[in-house]
Amino acid sequence: MTWMIESERDAAVAPQDVFRLYADPSTWSEWGHNAKWARADGRLVDTGTVDVKAGYGKVYSCRIRRLVAVG
Repeated sequence: MTWMIESERDAAVAPQDVFRLYADPSTWSEWGHNAKWARADGRLVDTGTVDVKAGYGKVYSCRIRRLVAVG
């Protein structure tokens, strides 16, 4: 089974500030509602992976399909 998550919001914040947080998996538990931690296997790049531990204990290996840098 494959899952895909995408979300868009309007906010009074510079795109590069949002991208900076997204590009650093160590911050994901600060803004991700159910992430306990996240760890990348290196820099975030297309086809890279990030392991994310959900609040209920399961660790998901998430593949970066496409990453478009802003700023």
